Amino acid sequence: TKSNVQLQIIGSKSYTHFFDLIPLLGENEFKIGHTQKINVIKEDVGKIQEIKIQAADRNSNLKWFLSKIKINKKSVRKSFSFPFHQWIRPGKIYSSDKNFIEYTIKLHTGDVAAGGTDANVSMIIYGTRGETKPIHLNELIARNAFEAGNIDYIKFAHKNLGSIKKIKIWHDEKWLGDGWFLNKIKIK
Repeated sequence: TKSNVQLQIIGSKSYTHFFDLIPLLGENEFKIGHTQKINVIKEDVGKIQEIKIQAADRNSNLKWFLSKIKINKKSVRKSFSFPFHQWIRPGKIYSSDKNFIEYTIKLHTGDVAAGGTDANVSMIIYGTRGETKPIHLNELIARNAFEAGNIDYIKFAHKNLGSIKKIKIWHDEKWLGDGWFLNKIKIK
């Protein structure tokens, strides 16, 4: 994306204001499947607790998928990794904090006639430490998902849920006859 991307770093001592990343890229831009390294010199905020990111061009309909942000803090020779695993859209602030972990959902659609669905699939995961808000799975996949015989992998970031106790999964029945033969789900 060439959209103006802004980042804020929040630490145990203080925080930065949102600052622009695009000027720091030089001739580069954020590209699909690439890792961008950006050198940023800002005030010491202490131990990094949270980061926030936004695509600041509100009039743009451009969106991009952000997997994670890793910050290497040279003063303490430590890396901080903040998983996102979501589409970044203009006009919204996204955050990830030190308590976020990466989850992978593996969905097996049965290999039967008309077993797939084009509906919008959502789920809630319940754990011993809390639950998610509804996760709209179609928004986390960049291709046609939930087709008969396919296995779909979805990553998302959330605060630690503890041991997973149950899930609730549903779809919006967007199309007539839009059933779905969900065979199996694994969450790690």
